[in-house]
Amino acid sequence: MEPADAEWRADLARAAETSRRFEKAVRAQTEYLFVECDELEGRRDLAKMLLDLDRPAEAAKFAREALEIDPADDAAQELLLTALSKAGRKEELAKWRGLLKKPDSGPTPPPKP
Repeated sequence: MEPADAEWRADLARAAETSRRFEKAVRAQTEYLFVECDELEGRRDLAKMLLDLDRPAEAAKFAREALEIDPADDAAQELLLTALSKAGRKEELAKWRGLLKKPDSGPTPPPKP
């Protein structure tokens, strides 16, 4: 795929998402990311879209890829933890919480007077 094709795929993914044609957007974005190996924002966007479509296992894959690009990216970290939680992958979630030093959010304590 030529670089111009990759840019076209990214534009197609944005247009499909805007017009609420999410399956087409997912396909186009996935193809774009196959070529653009270091595209952090696109991986975060796709992970979020997949979470919105209730596809947490796929979302976790792209969130992990985003973390490979930038391990300190807070948004990618939260997307991964959310995806693993929604997918019911408790052991993997606990492992990642430890690696990312993110405590279990659990119930929010009441505010102090």
